[in-house]
Amino acid sequence: MLDSSGRSVDVLERMLIDAGKSLGMIFPAPLEKSSIQFNRFDNHDRIVKKLTSEFTRIKGAFGQERNTFILCIFGDNPKNLYSQVKQAAEGDGHAGVLTQCIRDQNVENRGEPVRDDVVRNILLKVNAKLGGIDHVPIMDERLFSKINILEYPTLILGMDVTHAVPSFACVTGSINRTGMPYMMHIQAQAKDNPQDFGAAEVIKDLDQIVNKMIKKFEKETSYFPGRIIVYRDGVGEGQFPEILQKEMMAIRKACTAVKADYKPPITFLAVQKRHKARLIRKEGNKIPGGTDGNVPPGTVVDTDIVSNSDFYLQSHLGQLVSI
Repeated sequence: MLDSSGRSVDVLERMLIDAGKSLGMIFPAPLEKSSIQFNRFDNHDRIVKKLTSEFTRIKGAFGQERNTFILCIFGDNPKNLYSQVKQAAEGDGHAGVLTQCIRDQNVENRGEPVRDDVVRNILLKVNAKLGGIDHVPIMDERLFSKINILEYPTLILGMDVTHAVPSFACVTGSINRTGMPYMMHIQAQAKDNPQDFGAAEVIKDLDQIVNKMIKKFEKETSYFPGRIIVYRDGVGEGQFPEILQKEMMAIRKACTAVKADYKPPITFLAVQKRHKARLIRKEGNKIPGGTDGNVPPGTVVDTDIVSNSDFYLQSHLGQLVSI
């Protein structure tokens, strides 16, 4: 446990251990508690260097036979320590450790102890990063004969590109039939031609990335994926044709690189969250599950206001009429 906030973390430690027991998760007491401080003269690179050195020291003290997981607590620091922590833990020349960052206001806020829901949320994140299973979908028996996605070996891929300098591409892939544990790949990428207008949106070397994930899936389950479902985020409507053509070709190439005749069906979904559509129940509609006029989670709209194969999915519960 690494603390740069200067606050006591004993209460958080006890709550994590107790909440873990109630959820069936063994959350041991930290093997080490240490504090690290930065001064106003420390720039980004200097902070990363200090953190990398500290992470490497902690990892060496624990030994290579166990996974090193560091819970990092920091205050309202204008230097935004989150990016430095992640770079030191997982970036180039990194220490090779897993981290979970927590703001000090979630440890103690104006003398009030951390809330139970915050503690449980932290545990969910930690469990997933350590390869645990947080959620398992339970299929309604009435739909099971029609929708049995996870009964059939299915590789679920999530892909996105975020644009900074340079752009960063990330791909995640499920590694068993629950769809919960996953592996991930992240890379910096630049445009092939710096003179081109726009950002580097197409994920480079996607065939090699997906090929590794297919092999990992087979290693974990003893089956090659019988189908592949791709959720692609961050694509504007004008980019749909290019992304679909190039990235679908790359995924197909990844499959045939495994076996020449390996051609599983692929479903490619472009996901858009920032839109102006709002779904509200009609007055008098008695469908349970919604709140304050919202439609219930799980609602799908695929007629009337959509075209082709587009659809709207309300995947979670909304507390206000804003969905």
